Amino acid sequence: KSCGQPRAHELVVKRCPQRWRRAAAQKRPGLATGAERRRKKRLEEGALRDLQSACYLDDLTVEGSIEKSLEGHVIKIDLADCNICALPNSIGQLKALTKLDLFHCENITRLPEGIGGLTALETFTLDHCFFLAALPAAIGELKSLTELNLNLCESLVALPDSIGGLAALTILNLGGCHKLVALPKAVGDLKALTVLCLDECSSLTQLPDTIGGLIALKELDSCNCPIAALPDAIGRLGALTELNLRRCPITALPDMTRLDLRGCSSLAELPAAIVGRERLTVMLPTQLIPGSLDEDFAALRKLRDESECDVLKEAWTDDDPRNWKCDFEGDQQPCVQVAGDRVRGLQLSFSSLAVLPDAIGELGALTYLNLVNCSSLAALPAAIGAIGELGALTKLNLAGCSSLATLPAAIGELGALTALYLGGCSSLAALPNAIGELKALTTLELRECSSLAALPPTIKAIAKLEVQGWEQPLSGYARFLQLARPRIEAMFHDLLITKIIKGSVSEFWDDLSESKRAKLDDPHDGDAHGEILVRNLMKVLRRQKRRICDICSRVRPLEEDRFLVCWCGSRRYCGEKCQKLDWDVSHSRTCASGHTWSATDLEFFRRLEQQRIQVERNLEYPRSDLAALEKGKQRLIAKNPPPADRER
Repeated sequence: KSCGQPRAHELVVKRCPQRWRRAAAQKRPGLATGAERRRKKRLEEGALRDLQSACYLDDLTVEGSIEKSLEGHVIKIDLADCNICALPNSIGQLKALTKLDLFHCENITRLPEGIGGLTALETFTLDHCFFLAALPAAIGELKSLTELNLNLCESLVALPDSIGGLAALTILNLGGCHKLVALPKAVGDLKALTVLCLDECSSLTQLPDTIGGLIALKELDSCNCPIAALPDAIGRLGALTELNLRRCPITALPDMTRLDLRGCSSLAELPAAIVGRERLTVMLPTQLIPGSLDEDFAALRKLRDESECDVLKEAWTDDDPRNWKCDFEGDQQPCVQVAGDRVRGLQLSFSSLAVLPDAIGELGALTYLNLVNCSSLAALPAAIGAIGELGALTKLNLAGCSSLATLPAAIGELGALTALYLGGCSSLAALPNAIGELKALTTLELRECSSLAALPPTIKAIAKLEVQGWEQPLSGYARFLQLARPRIEAMFHDLLITKIIKGSVSEFWDDLSESKRAKLDDPHDGDAHGEILVRNLMKVLRRQKRRICDICSRVRPLEEDRFLVCWCGSRRYCGEKCQKLDWDVSHSRTCASGHTWSATDLEFFRRLEQQRIQVERNLEYPRSDLAALEKGKQRLIAKNPPPADRER
């Protein structure tokens, strides 16, 4: 091993007697003996024979039921629709098995404890095993299991507490387990679980409080379960994106983004706790659709028909808006958000809308309108700001509407508007003065509004407004610094930039005449004149850089001599102390001068230097010796000049 030959130990073992080889294998667990490998092979073959007998098959391979790896180990077994009554206990000897499919093996009533030996098993399918009454405790030993499918195991009464040991489990399907009366508390230990299906668990009346421990859970399907209430712990499911409670007699609900109640034909009224909840889309049953919602739906259909937009017409083919797409997050398709008795959100982003129909003004309860990247949209209707029509609108997103040239003056009547996004509206030349009437506005986003020359003075009347992405055109020293900063940052490291700006750059600006400063603000030739000034500044800074120590950042005035450089010409130092420090830290590994000296010359030069020091300390040596040593050093220096491409 120390010689970089990892197989050397193995070679020695093969030349040893049998008992020594066995002893060495015990010391190195990864090195299995031939006897151990043969023993495992016999156990695996025996397990396959037992499985053949249980399945009443002469040869599993003939049926295409197993798949083996290149090493000959069984990795997949498919016994779907097999007339098997029980798995043999020896099945646990198939240590390499990753997939076991027992779909529709309806005669299986139990699983052996030996199932816990399948430590590599990742997918276990027991779908439609109607008479499977229980799972063994050994199921919790399947540490690699990621998917457990128990769909329509109608006789399954309970899950063992050891289920919590399935640390890698991501999908647990218990749909159609009609006799399952409760989930064990240990289910909260399934930290990797993302999907939990309890559909049609007709005996399941409640969820355990420990369900809050499912920190990775994204989908929870409890459709058609007699669950009357959800535990408070469900509020800790931070990753949950979908909760299906269709046909559940629920009386209290936690926070969520979508609620589908369309099949709840006995629901007499909608709980007050969810009416008007922000960002909640509620799919109401027919008997609970109020007249106000019918009016909103009619306005949406009118909007679709008048828009002349193929994207909307293709997405909203159904005449019932409840069936239209309603999940906003990360989507570019038209979406509708229904909360309580009104339409609250509307997403029309990335559509081909050229004109927004006046029907938009009929959605009086609309709070969120998304028109992102509607690049053909040239104008907004005056109805968008009519009092009593879109008076509830709080967020209006017009980012990326590159054809939008103006905003209507009626936009000032959106009294509830808190956020207006106009980033990327490159054709927008001005904002209306009426925008100053938006007293509730807190966010105005104007990034990449390249045609917008100025903001209206009335905007100062909005007390808490934050304007994002808008920069007033710079002038004077600020503009000069904006032009020069990229080159300054390229020349100096971060620690020196502020010091250089406050020193040399500021002094350079102070020395300029008023006429040169005024030319920088010229709207026609200001950039060209600024480029000339920046070039002159860089000449000064290049002189200044030769008077800055690369280690301590000490700066010497331009009137004084520049600092000495290293033999390679790439580093400058204010003194020998900084040079030695830099050499010890890093420069000894990067100095180019080391590549111009041969090892013999470098060693000879160091000896001459040591002798010179001894001569200077000992007064008995004649001065001629000192001159001879110096002459020898100069010959070596002449023989090994510094690189020609280095500035001296």
